[in-house]
Amino acid sequence: MLPLVEKYFNEISDFQLSQLEKYKNILLDWNTKINLISRKDQDNFEEHHLLHSLAITKFYNFIPQQKVVDIGTGGGLPGIPLAIMFPQTEFILIDSRKNKIIALKEIVYSLQLTNVTVVNERVENLNITYNLAIGRAVGNMQTLINWITPKIRPLQSEPFLIYLKGDDIFDEIPLLNYKYNIKSLKEIIDLPYYQDKYLVMLYK
Repeated sequence: MLPLVEKYFNEISDFQLSQLEKYKNILLDWNTKINLISRKDQDNFEEHHLLHSLAITKFYNFIPQQKVVDIGTGGGLPGIPLAIMFPQTEFILIDSRKNKIIALKEIVYSLQLTNVTVVNERVENLNITYNLAIGRAVGNMQTLINWITPKIRPLQSEPFLIYLKGDDIFDEIPLLNYKYNIKSLKEIIDLPYYQDKYLVMLYK
């Protein structure tokens, strides 16, 4: 059961909920062999990882056929939960760590996610173009922008980067020469963990 997902995302379908629960179970099983998420955080997977990933859906609707790259996806977060929610959008999960990619391919196969591709590569070496990049605190935003800029082709009026980050976002944003929109996650999830969690959307 995923009571927190049901509470905060009551628009979710029964099928999507069952897919998310299956994802949770498969990931935690893999986590006993490969460190996909911190083992200290396994008991908080729904609160700290699923809710965090799904929070994006409260502020942004992904577009059919949009090509989205999940940078440093690790255990498939936020890419897999978003792929479950938006089956018509193409998600490309990127990670440079081969052992995580092996696990991710098995997870994607088990969930039969036909809109997900898993790629073992560093994002700066990725040899494809895409419309949108997403990520969860994978590093300094300016460095990340430098990596993705050569290949990013945002759709008209759409962001080129959606990023989940802590309150250090306010130190980084003034240094970036882009239009932005910042959302506080505590507006939609009234749990202590989300008091200093934010989503930022960057536009060219």
